[in-house]
Amino acid sequence: MPAMFFAKDKGGDITDLSFRFHETGCTMRWTEHGGFVNTQEIAMNGAYAHGKITIGELSFDTVACGRWTDENTLEVCIRALSAVASRRFVFTFRGNRISMYPDMLPSMDERSKVIGEKLKCVLKGRYFEWWIDTLVPRVKNILQPMHHGRKK
Repeated sequence: MPAMFFAKDKGGDITDLSFRFHETGCTMRWTEHGGFVNTQEIAMNGAYAHGKITIGELSFDTVACGRWTDENTLEVCIRALSAVASRRFVFTFRGNRISMYPDMLPSMDERSKVIGEKLKCVLKGRYFEWWIDTLVPRVKNILQPMHHGRKK
């Protein structure tokens, strides 16, 4: 997946998202800026659904699963088989509004703790420690901000 950061078209910037639910899961379809359209089956029966998605110019074989964590919150995990980490998306439905929080497994919180501890080993002093404790946890809000949309 790191190779996609060097690609001309990087993916992201979702412009349209839809779900079609069926007996064993759902089909998630999204369009990204630049016209990239992906469809991923999401198993919601304790199994994984296989698929293939394109991010930027790169194609990935994937597995995906999902679950309802409460009546308004759907959690979806998609893993590219060639990658170490998984992407996790938490969708919250409220009336005609939808919010999506993108994360990864291991989570950005877990990763930022490790990064913060490593920085404290390199940058010594109480001022550095305060800045690290204050700023590093906020990095996830910059790298993976909450997205908001409306039902059509």
